[in-house]
Amino acid sequence: MVAVQNLLPAPELGQLYVSFDALKDNIEDWSVREKFHFIILTKDVSRVIYISQNNAWDWQLRANKQDDDSIKISVLHAEHTCIALLTPGLLQHTSYQHWLQRHIPRYLHITRATHVQDIIDCAPLQFGEVISNQVAKKLKTCSLEDEIQSCRINVQTILI
Repeated sequence: MVAVQNLLPAPELGQLYVSFDALKDNIEDWSVREKFHFIILTKDVSRVIYISQNNAWDWQLRANKQDDDSIKISVLHAEHTCIALLTPGLLQHTSYQHWLQRHIPRYLHITRATHVQDIIDCAPLQFGEVISNQVAKKLKTCSLEDEIQSCRINVQTILI
């Protein structure tokens, strides 16, 4: 579980972010490390509210857009207190597929020759989580599509 140590720390009250996406990345990293699910209760152009998906504990994070377009955590209720062992298969949840697409390639270069089993084996070694064959296949497909899209952009840049 080497990669878990490299994940972003828990967000703090008053912390600033450059965007709502940066804030979400931080919360996703923290939730993978601590093994809990969250949901977005509400989001618009000026604020976002995250809450625990599990009603067994009271956690809420609210962030607002500031005048300089930064995002500031304005409300943070309670610490995450649910028991990690009660949340198996966190990375199986569809909301974490984009997270996997960003993080697995940091530890495993995915090409057409990459076996799905290699992707399945990477997740528990790096993140302490098991992913299914279906999730690994989707991750491989999406990674290859991203690589192809990146190559298209690079070729277009060269041709211009």
